[in-house]
Amino acid sequence: MHRPGHVARRLAISPATLRVWSGEFARFLSNAAQKSPTETGTRAQRRYTDRDLETLQRIKALLAEGATYAEARDALAEAGEPVSATSAQSDTPAPSVSLATLEQYRLSLASMQQTVEAQAAHIADLQAERDRAQAEAAELRRAMLDQARRPEPERPTRPWWQFWKRDD
Repeated sequence: MHRPGHVARRLAISPATLRVWSGEFARFLSNAAQKSPTETGTRAQRRYTDRDLETLQRIKALLAEGATYAEARDALAEAGEPVSATSAQSDTPAPSVSLATLEQYRLSLASMQQTVEAQAAHIADLQAERDRAQAEAAELRRAMLDQARRPEPERPTRPWWQFWKRDD
């Protein structure tokens, strides 16, 4: 059995992080890794088994890869990590949901899916409009550059006050 400080040093994490992980991933750790009251009513210090240490190393690797706590829990469950006895015998009863409620959820999800599809179509329309506007702007830029490159027409060489005179 390993003390929390020893486990934290081996994993190169802080004891506070170890406490958080012990709570977040309690169902994959032994009962000794949970801070539970003793017969006298005082809280016992956590102790970690070698199996707990392996599980915590796997958790650290998953989190280092960018997984969230929920994704790490799913990965541990898929990998067949053992579930502690305390989490298997939960005091909270399984939620009961009526078929009518499930049907309402299904209809709500279908409605949301339609909304998402409509918004995706609208986004595609806006992107097409943006592309057309960008093409038009590029064409205008080219036209302006062409006009700027053209030589200016020759101006008359007479002074401005003699423009009223006719050329004979």
